[in-house]
Amino acid sequence: MALQWRTGFANTAGVLTVFGFLAISAGSAGLASQSDRVALVGAGVYLLVAALLGPILEGRAFAPVRVWLDQGGAPTSWQRRALLAQPLWQAGLNLGYWLVAALVLGIVSATAVGGTGREVARVVTALVLAGIMSFGLSFLLVERRLRPIYALALADLSPEEAGRLGARRLGIRPVLWLAWALGSGVALLGIVAEPLDHVPGRSLSVGNPAFYLAVVGLIVGAVVSFIAAGSVSQPLQEIEAAMRRVAGGDLRASVAVDDPGEIGILQSGFNTMVAGLRERERLDDLFGRYVGIDVARRALEGQATLDGELREVSILFVDLIGSTHLALSKPPHDVVTDLNAMFDAVVATAKTEGGWVNKFLGDGALCVFGAPARQADHAARALRTGGSLRRRLASLAIEHPDLDVGIGISTGPVLAGNVGAQERYEYTVIGDPVNEAARLTDLAKTTPGRILASATTVEHAEGLAGSWCQEGEVVLRGRSEPTRFCSPGDE
Repeated sequence: MALQWRTGFANTAGVLTVFGFLAISAGSAGLASQSDRVALVGAGVYLLVAALLGPILEGRAFAPVRVWLDQGGAPTSWQRRALLAQPLWQAGLNLGYWLVAALVLGIVSATAVGGTGREVARVVTALVLAGIMSFGLSFLLVERRLRPIYALALADLSPEEAGRLGARRLGIRPVLWLAWALGSGVALLGIVAEPLDHVPGRSLSVGNPAFYLAVVGLIVGAVVSFIAAGSVSQPLQEIEAAMRRVAGGDLRASVAVDDPGEIGILQSGFNTMVAGLRERERLDDLFGRYVGIDVARRALEGQATLDGELREVSILFVDLIGSTHLALSKPPHDVVTDLNAMFDAVVATAKTEGGWVNKFLGDGALCVFGAPARQADHAARALRTGGSLRRRLASLAIEHPDLDVGIGISTGPVLAGNVGAQERYEYTVIGDPVNEAARLTDLAKTTPGRILASATTVEHAEGLAGSWCQEGEVVLRGRSEPTRFCSPGDE
């Protein structure tokens, strides 16, 4: 109903345009010709017909949107397109009414009442001007009324999807030009058109200065409005293009700040926003490097609280053999180079199996499988990582001959969560499997294969148990119960 009142108001403005043009252009003669009366009566009849037929046609066009609003939820792409097409559809419908009226009443004026060519031209001109007025007003009023609904329909769309749908609407440049046409263009066009029907006794002729002023105003106004509209739309289009680059992941995008007013504030604000996103990406990258991608994602999702949960995981502990001798026999820089090479291999190998390097412990590293991301096959992942890591480090020892490590793997329940204080804490795992893996690592340093796993881990690793051989039992340091351990069958 609100849209019908707006289109009705636009059509009423069109009728007033017809009356005003005919009355002013008639001069002292008044609306005496039959053609003038036909135009006025026809405009009134048109307004009545439009009031009756308009709601039916407009209602059908708006039906998909009404169905979506009644049902709720997200609109379909068809309903979105129907919504965005409404202003142009409603305005085009009004213009079509007036153009049909101009054709019909022009024919009636020329045939039924015997109007002269000049009189027919006046009738047609008045109705065409009314159509332009009705089109512009209807578009602007309907488009303004639908903006809150646009916000609902476009809320969950990406910029690319919204841009494709936006192609069904008039851009900023045409809308600003249309606003000028309604405010000045129609009136100036009426002044320019009136002398074409000049007869003695009327006030305006082609030779009148007012005619030339109207022509100049019409041409210059159209050109200036077009340029002014471009000065607004062009920087906005540049910002839109830059936003598409950002949406595609290019955070190097920026726009030139070439306006000291509101557009400049928008340009500067966009650049500031992108700079903030670059900083955020850098911090996210650093955060992820320090704590691991899964932990960083968990924290960013708002799960960073001082609590924990019982989780069954597999722990892989790796520790450098002879680190004290290494530190004494080589320069610190060379020691760091060897350690970084080892840690790079640990991180890359664990990442391949979805493991998380919880921390670096001087010359060792603690890797976790099954936390923070749940993994049903965490034991198998840990065993595959251990084997791959041992082979990788053996190859690396050619370039770094002092790299020799022990690897221990254990499986069992741990408490996984954040520990520390409110001001500073870290995500870690606490439990007996951590201690057992560390002790198995110490034992592995004395074995030829340099890698041992608890029998519990092997039993949990479906499909891999046959490739590991049970070596025996041992009471590990700090434990009272013996631990069954295994080594790879090819060692």
